[in-house]
Amino acid sequence: MAVAAATTGAILVAEYTVLLVHDDPEALAMLAAALEGAEFAVCGAIGEPEAVSHVLATTTPDVCVVRSCAPDVVVTLVAEMRRSAPDARIVVLSGDGCDHEFFGVLEAGADAYLDEPFDPSTIPSVLRRLLAGERVMSATVIHRILDEFRRRSRVQALRDNGDPGLTPREIEVLELMSAGLSTREIARRLYVAPVTVRSHVAALLHKLSLPDRESAVAFFNEYHQSPEER
Repeated sequence: MAVAAATTGAILVAEYTVLLVHDDPEALAMLAAALEGAEFAVCGAIGEPEAVSHVLATTTPDVCVVRSCAPDVVVTLVAEMRRSAPDARIVVLSGDGCDHEFFGVLEAGADAYLDEPFDPSTIPSVLRRLLAGERVMSATVIHRILDEFRRRSRVQALRDNGDPGLTPREIEVLELMSAGLSTREIARRLYVAPVTVRSHVAALLHKLSLPDRESAVAFFNEYHQSPEER
């Protein structure tokens, strides 16, 4: 519980403390202003990710709201927040919006991921819902999660049904290729270098005796057709 001074000179008792981290100074100020007068007290409004460690060393926020245009930065911030404030609710405002950021922050411990453009005036209601136990996700976010579960199910099916000697990582690369991802996008999803992805592609093409990526994608898609579709 935090204490904040109202503009009238009265003392307001805030129920929850909020740490705001945003790489856009104007958006950061708007988020902080939207929380004024509500049941929230902003314990930090930070524009530089490097300052987060200092704030977390001196306070334990109830809620963290974070946004960065750099996927690796926001994933690292969420992981640090989760370690330092394990009971906090963590909200990520989409920055890059790529799969690396999206799945990375969820795996790091984010409780909510909100698409941008985001209306700062709605942040109090979003935080109330989150603190009440709701999972605050847009329809787009839910679809992405469902697509990822389907992808993992297909990969597991390929592993279980007797693939032609492919390693688990080669199967993942093959599935991501079939989803239309480029070498760089696959590398970001799997947290590896692009040259590593190219090595996996070369290996799986050799094992499948296929000439190119297009043939490998066609093989993967045919593999997952039902007998009636073949």
